[in-house]
Order: sequence, then C-alpha cells, then structure tokens
Amino acid sequence: MVGCDYCSNKIEELPRPCSYCHCYFCTTHRLPESHDCHGLKKGNVFRGTKTEESHKRKKHHHEVNEPYKREYVGTPIGQSILEKSKSYIKRKYYRTRFWLNSKRQRGYSNWNAFFMNFLWIVILSVFLMIIYSNLSKLNEIVLWFLPLGGSLLLVTAFFWLKFCWNLLKRIYYWYNGERNWVKYLTLIVLLLLLWQGYQNRSTLFDGVIEQYDKMDFSSILPLGISEDIPEDSIFSKRSVENIKENIVQEIDPDSEKNMQRMKEENMNAFTYLNNIRRENNVPVLKWDDRVYILGIARVKDMHEYNYMDHTNPETGSCPDNIKKKYGLNYDEYVAENAYGMQGADAEPIAAIDSWMTSRGHRYNLLYSTHTGGAVACYRGYCVFLGLNYDGFGEGCHTGEEGMAFWNSVGKQPGEI
Repeated sequence: MVGCDYCSNKIEELPRPCSYCHCYFCTTHRLPESHDCHGLKKGNVFRGTKTEESHKRKKHHHEVNEPYKREYVGTPIGQSILEKSKSYIKRKYYRTRFWLNSKRQRGYSNWNAFFMNFLWIVILSVFLMIIYSNLSKLNEIVLWFLPLGGSLLLVTAFFWLKFCWNLLKRIYYWYNGERNWVKYLTLIVLLLLLWQGYQNRSTLFDGVIEQYDKMDFSSILPLGISEDIPEDSIFSKRSVENIKENIVQEIDPDSEKNMQRMKEENMNAFTYLNNIRRENNVPVLKWDDRVYILGIARVKDMHEYNYMDHTNPETGSCPDNIKKKYGLNYDEYVAENAYGMQGADAEPIAAIDSWMTSRGHRYNLLYSTHTGGAVACYRGYCVFLGLNYDGFGEGCHTGEEGMAFWNSVGKQPGEI
C-alpha cells in the first residue's frame, strides 16, 4: 500500500501522482496548494491557456534592461539569494525523495511461498546430513546395481537444489519490485558481508575445503557393480570398464594409453613393410624411435594445420629442417611418404598398400640403402620415414614437385 509523501499516511483509494511533482498524496493533500507543490513555483499553473497577459504589447529594447528582470520562470522580481537557495534545495529534496521511493515495476512478494521454500530447504538439508552420515550402511543395500545410499543422496540433493532455485527466484522478484533505497541498502549490506567473508576467508573456507578433501565420491555416485551380475551383462564389471576405456579414448586421443596403442599398430605395419621388402629382395629396416617421434610430430602438424604435404604451407617446416630437434644428426636423412583419410582414422597397413600403388612412394618404401625408419599414424594422417646416409630426402619439397619429378624421369636405379 502506498503512503502519502507529505504526511506519510496510507492511501486507501487508488493512488494518483501529482501532475507537477509526480509524488503520491492522500485525499487531504492531493491538490498542489495542499502539499506545497514545487511545481507551482515554476509559474502559472494554467500557463498553457491564453490570458490577457499574452495579448499585451511587446516591450521595447530599452524596457528590457530593467534593474530587476526575472532570471527564470517562477522567480519573483527582487527575490533574495536566501529564498532562491531555499527554493532550490526544496525542489532537489522532493526530487530525491521521489527517486528513492520510485520502483522499477509493481512489487510481487508471495511471502507464503517464500517461507515454504525456505522450510523445505531446511527439511531436505537435515535429510541430506542423515543420509550422508549413514551412507556406508545404506550402500550395503543394492537394488539391482544401484546402491541405496547414493541413490537417496542424489535424489534428495536434486530436490534441495530445485527449492533453492525457487527461493532465489522469489528473492529476485522481491528485489526487482522494491523501492530504490531498499535496493541500494541491500547491495551495501551484501558488499559488507562479502568483505567480512573475504577478511575471514581462512576461518570460513578452510573447514569446507577440508571436508571436501575427505569426501569419498565413489560412495556417493549411485553406480555399484554387484558380484552377482553375469559377465555377459552390460552392467558387469568388465563391461563397465570397457565403456569407461572407450569414453577416455574418445575424449583424449593423446592419452598415454592411446599413444601406446597407436605405437603398437604402427610397429605392426612396419613389420608388414619389412615382409614386403623381403619379398622384393631388399634388406629389412630397423625400427628407430627417434624417427617415430619425428613422424608423430609430422602427422600431428598436418592434423593441426589441416594439410597433407611434405612441407607445411604456413610455417615452412619439413622433416629435413626439424629432424635435429628429435635427435637426428645432419648426416642422417629421412625420406617421407604422406597419406591422408578425410573424416576417418587412417590405418597404417592401408596406407602402405596405397603407397605401393604409387611409383614415387613405392620407390621410397623399397629404397635399398635405407637402414631404418618408422611408420606413424595419427587421426586421419600417416607417414613413412626412411632413414639413410646418402642424402635421399634432403631439403624441403612439396608433393607437387615430387609428382612432377616422377612424371618426367625414366626408371631409376634400384627401382622395382
């Protein structure tokens, strides 16, 4: 209910603001003359109507320079500075009071719903403490594969968060419909509380952090693996571990386990390449970990910059100018084959079969003076790097340059 801005009495009827100062008044003080309205001080209330004054003749220029001319509308001639100051302060006072009491919108405060939400939060908090203190005993009861304690805890926590959210919405509605002075006073109190909390953060938060470190989340999560579940069930221990492993592989392809698995696949493909070299009476190659690390760096660079070539078009890096960083000497040369699969993970054996159908790539795979090398695949890219000491693979070249070379020359020495 709105109160009168002059006498502070409650307004029983529909409140209507004054047309001049825009404040609310009761029936007794509704007229501008009754509440000493500062709007009357601005001049004639009926200044929009024509009066006899508006038909008077205009003053000549020598009549305008009279000793006591008006400084602004509503100021009487010869008004003292003290009276002007009082009038100015009074106007500012009414405007400030009007701003402090103004609202952004009509207030909405359902206090019954507010206290009911608060009561439910208190009740559910008590239930949460009881369940958590007896969690180990309740988890001994397993319904199919769900421990009873963890399930009850999560369900109770869900409803607790729901009622907290409803309570926050009630507070927001109340705050949005309150007067300006209440809003700013509330903000000041909150800032003071936050400052006090910051000053005493060690006392307030150390206990919470200590309890968090002691909390056993494995007993809270309602996923228990019963020994009675058959091994072929999707809820068995082995099935759940396989699902977790697949999720980890999808989320982090650069994990240590994934990188080890990829290395084994690449080494199997390298063995497959050595069998091809034996069939063509070419000496087998020795696996070189330095070359493999260089190859992984190359395929990761292709994946990151989204290209497939022997030279990065943006950075200009190629196997020959970055090999020293991976432990290779300047007298050790690596000749590279590159392979790419769009939208799928590249298979190293499929990459070798594809290279064998291309003249230049086959020549590198079966190059007789290679002494070592490696196959490296990552995501949709594969490379083969052959290690030699006779300068084969020196310099940075593009795939187009290599294609143009093999289209312009005849059969090379040792080419099969």
